[in-house]
Amino acid sequence: MRAAILVFVLATASAAVAQTPASGSFVPPDWLHQPSSDELRAAWPKDALAKGQGGRSVMQCEVEPQGTLAKCKVVSEEPAGQGFGTAALQLAPSMAFKPATQDGKPVAAAVSIPVAFQVPDPSTVVEPDWLKMPNSDDLQAVWPKAAMVKGQGGRAVIECDVEPQGTLENCKVISEEPAGMGFGAATLLLAPSFAMKPATRDGKPVGGKVRIPINFKLDSAVDDSSLESVLMVKEPIWDSAPSFDDMKAAWPAGAKADAGHVSMRCRLTREGTVRQCQVLTETPRGQGFGKAARTVVAPRFTMRIDPASADKIAKAYVNLAIHFNNPALNTPRAVVEPKWITGLDPAKAHAVYPAKAADAGVKSGKGYADCTVAPDGRLADCKPAGGVPDGMGFAEAAAAVASVMQMNPWTTGGGPVDGVRIRLPVAFNLAPDGPPAKP
Repeated sequence: MRAAILVFVLATASAAVAQTPASGSFVPPDWLHQPSSDELRAAWPKDALAKGQGGRSVMQCEVEPQGTLAKCKVVSEEPAGQGFGTAALQLAPSMAFKPATQDGKPVAAAVSIPVAFQVPDPSTVVEPDWLKMPNSDDLQAVWPKAAMVKGQGGRAVIECDVEPQGTLENCKVISEEPAGMGFGAATLLLAPSFAMKPATRDGKPVGGKVRIPINFKLDSAVDDSSLESVLMVKEPIWDSAPSFDDMKAAWPAGAKADAGHVSMRCRLTREGTVRQCQVLTETPRGQGFGKAARTVVAPRFTMRIDPASADKIAKAYVNLAIHFNNPALNTPRAVVEPKWITGLDPAKAHAVYPAKAADAGVKSGKGYADCTVAPDGRLADCKPAGGVPDGMGFAEAAAAVASVMQMNPWTTGGGPVDGVRIRLPVAFNLAPDGPPAKP
């Protein structure tokens, strides 16, 4: 199977000032945060995206003194009527500016922002291709039990991110036939056993999206006495997981690669530990990454278990992604694709809205917190790291909010989180009824 892949480029590197005060010392607004390629892709008009069609629009907005955009309107769109103007407006909330200043004080200023939805030259993109496809045994292992007993076949299509190392992540069901028989969920269970040659751009591996159709074909009904339903825990929350030091120690002796990646399927115990791990994919092969993942890394996982579900969990499986970095390269610690267990609480954000900003009539802002990720995924040692507008207390409020957040101690991409220093943005909006009452 060959699947088309699109790479998107955001062309908002500059924003032209459309209105400048006539006198005084004026400094125009400048970018603080531009939309990412994922945000651009999410806003891309669906019909145009399906056709691989690009477009361009220009919107005019007002950059408020706190750096947010307001009063945005589309002033041009090419091609007309394809939805690219509406898409640009959807992106506006993800944009942030350093506001304009007049004589050193933040002021509102109008800007004209071009947004290009650009599909690259296909000659520079090589499509992903299969390295390992599911076989009949793989299909039978996840075939919905009720459908197999009836001799019922089906079909499902999933969409996944193809990572540069060729593994599939963030898969979701696009369609399934017949509906409600479980073939979509079954295909998701297969995804960790897939391996693909990643797409390349200008000769270098790149991530992208791919749609994968899977056909379940069965000639006749079967006796259900030998069939066992497969229970999968799709999004496990880990109480403990390997650390960066653990992964460094687990690097296979003699491995020559810069990195390795393993996908495994493991049984769970009633205590939440994993056992009987089966390697589904190993990249590159023959350097010991599969064995290291099974024997050294897997025993360090313990899943959070509800005691009432312990007996059921003891019959369940979990898919594990394990990513190795060569310790000789001294790769900086980083959190890739974190999964938040305890996220931002809007009520908490409102409760700590800066009194100084409220008293000054500032109705929204953004603060940044600089925190260290603890071994259990909690954010610790959170410190203020700037705010927009500056000096209004948003940075301190962001640090207070961040201190109660927690991420899963193992990422969906297959890596640890402990000891990483992160800079977390927190947006604040003042409720219509004003700030909370002061104690």
